[in-house]
Amino acid sequence: MKVSFNPLTYEAIELLSLSTGIDYTQTEFSDENTWFCVTVRRGADIGLIVVFEFKSWCDAHVTTVLVDHRCLTRKLLTAMIRSVFTRAARITAHVDPANEVALRQVWRMGFKYEGYLRRGIEGTRDAVVFGLLPEDCPYLSGEPFRFQRVTHDMQPGVH
Repeated sequence: MKVSFNPLTYEAIELLSLSTGIDYTQTEFSDENTWFCVTVRRGADIGLIVVFEFKSWCDAHVTTVLVDHRCLTRKLLTAMIRSVFTRAARITAHVDPANEVALRQVWRMGFKYEGYLRRGIEGTRDAVVFGLLPEDCPYLSGEPFRFQRVTHDMQPGVH
């Protein structure tokens, strides 16, 4: 695996846009005050893209495209989250309510359900809102961590 913390390449921007349904082709990912980007490749193929957008001094919004689950390691998650929490007090995720894989993943990572935004994604799609604070994050404690099993009663009600 090859991990890059550089601005996204055009190939990564195209994949991010296609996978999220949000047009990122005009976004300037080289602005380090606004963006923290991570790309992981397995061979020539992109396996993971993570972008954190610093919306304010205290809040970073995360967007993820996971193509190959082997690219998302505990070591990488810990490094990314620690880095973001040096610049923000919280991480926010807006997840499409139809994306069950992403909904399970944010729960497993320690994110807490915070609400539901009608037309919260690009003004066209609804979003389930999750937040992660340093004290909620299992990757920062230094203790061995096992993903919690997500059961139906733990998942938020989607309206």
